[in-house]
Amino acid sequence: LIRATLRILGDDLDPDLATAEIGVAPTGRHRTGDPMPGFPMHRRPTGSWGLDSDLPETASLQEHVARLLDRVDGKQAAIGQLVAPGCAAELYCSCFVAPRGALALEADNLARIASFGLALTIATYQE
Repeated sequence: LIRATLRILGDDLDPDLATAEIGVAPTGRHRTGDPMPGFPMHRRPTGSWGLDSDLPETASLQEHVARLLDRVDGKQAAIGQLVAPGCAAELYCSCFVAPRGALALEADNLARIASFGLALTIATYQE
């Protein structure tokens, strides 16, 4: 099972501005200091704008990454402007794999990730 999210993180991130710049509604967003759901005494340590892959968890890593990049295609400059003032952007992927399982990304997706200036984080968990 695989989940993937394009995330922009930063203490001064304005998620409304990020949405306006990117032109895509996020699936999750918050500002630094917003209360954490279910824990009103705890505050978010940093701002976040996130776009989850809308593919089923059974889709491959390659498919999730391609889908997310397709959804923000042509928005490299907007994402770059958001990252420039101290924010970070990444593709964060959670992958539940069998022992000794493997994950792969093809060169075209790796090149596209690089064109956005995104970091790639792949967290693996044993099924």
